[in-house]
Amino acid sequence: MIITKRTVFTAIMGVQILIGCSLTARAEFFIRPLVHYSLMTDHDTVSAGAFGAGIAVGGAFGKEGRFEAGAEISRSRFNGYYSETTYSGIYANPVGYSTQRYSATYTVTPVQATFRYTFATRRDALRPYVGVVAGFTHVDLDERGEETSGDAFTGGIGTGVSYRIGQTTCLNAGYQYLHSGVTSRFLVATNIEFHYDAHVFTLAIDQRF
Repeated sequence: MIITKRTVFTAIMGVQILIGCSLTARAEFFIRPLVHYSLMTDHDTVSAGAFGAGIAVGGAFGKEGRFEAGAEISRSRFNGYYSETTYSGIYANPVGYSTQRYSATYTVTPVQATFRYTFATRRDALRPYVGVVAGFTHVDLDERGEETSGDAFTGGIGTGVSYRIGQTTCLNAGYQYLHSGVTSRFLVATNIEFHYDAHVFTLAIDQRF
């Protein structure tokens, strides 16, 4: 086999292209502490909004790190009430009934897998993104010192923007709409139907490694 200058040049160019692709497609890991404000929709059992906090971890991959997959856990605490109905007579055929409201606290903990796609390169200061989440929400109800809990599947969509404030640090501002089914066991334990249906506004610090 005769090695010509053209063959050597082609081989060098090929190696350079492979190296360049590997560098642009390198994986990054992130940790993202966050605070958020959750605004409940169409729910009269709890207060409309509550502040919360959480953390997300994961990695970015693909060309320019445009794809991102991770996991996120957060917690919010809502003040509200619990309605308790008492019957006179036989439950199956009551003569009358009365309903009383008692103060209650709902602690909502979504645990979800996250996926984002970013519309900009690493070199851009502003990087808008869209994303989806899926997981479950755990709810604890504290009513007159008695506690019960339940879980429900949760899904959502979101969008936001990331602003680079350092070589490996970004400030994230985002919005998510989260929806869950009726929380399991609540019907049996407390005769109420609770589902986490909220607009969530988030501010986070994104640290890359």
